Parts: sequence; structure tokens; C-alpha cells
Amino acid sequence: MTPSAFNARQLATRPGVLTRQAALLHDVVEDGEGWTIERVERLFCPDVARAVHDLTERTGGSWAFLEQSALDHVAEMDARSLAVKTVDKLHNMRSLLASLSAAPDPSSVWESFSRGPAQTIGYARQLAEALMVRLREVGEFESLGEELLTAVDDL
Repeated sequence: MTPSAFNARQLATRPGVLTRQAALLHDVVEDGEGWTIERVERLFCPDVARAVHDLTERTGGSWAFLEQSALDHVAEMDARSLAVKTVDKLHNMRSLLASLSAAPDPSSVWESFSRGPAQTIGYARQLAEALMVRLREVGEFESLGEELLTAVDDL
């Protein structure tokens, strides 16, 4: 696993090491061989494990089911998970925008997205809006939510 330095950098203003640990470990269960939520809890702590659990994408089912499940799950996330999720999605949107800008044929970038640009951007918009609602509710990181909404609009 290669840590995502952008998460740690973006969340450096959040007090406490637990958010930074969650940011660095956010994809470990999805991408790291032998990693489970239980292992994260054993090696770190229950708070970090909860955040990693919140951030681990579910599998099985249709795209529509998985997308709706992810949207519904935002309502259950605590401030730490919301912050990491928002920064991760912000990074993804900015990376996609950079790829589109750099590509000689931007339509070729969309070839790796099975659902195409309209549905991909539509879901990104829904997720950004759901995150923004929760960020306002918890009263933290609203500026990151605004940046995410702008990044989606820029696509």
C-alpha cells in the first residue's frame, strides 16, 4: 500500500493523529492483501478501524445498489470519516480533471469508466451533495465540501 499523502496534508489541520491514520489507511482493506477491519483495529484502535470501515467500498450487487448504499452510508459517518471521504473524493475528481485536460482525446479517459461520463459525474454530484449535507450537520470541513462540489462542476 502506498499512503495517500494528499489526505494527510489536507487533514493536517484536524486535531489528533487518528484522522491522519484513517486517511493514510483509507484504502488498505480494499487494496492491501491480508488487511481486514479487525487487523486495523488490532494494530491501531477502534476509532481508526471504524473510519476505515466507513471508507471501505462495499462489493456485490448492481451499480445502482452499491451507489445507493454508499449514499445512504454517508448519513451514518462521523466527522473523521466524512473528512477523509471528502478529501479522497476531491483528490479523485481533481485527478480525473487533470487526466481529461492532459489527454489528446479526452473521450479516451472515459473508456476506463464502465458507466461513462454522464453517469459517473451524476453519481459524483450526488455523493458530493450528500457529503456537503453531513459536513454542514457536523459543522466541520464545509470548505472541503465546497471544493468537492466545484471540482465535480468542473468536470
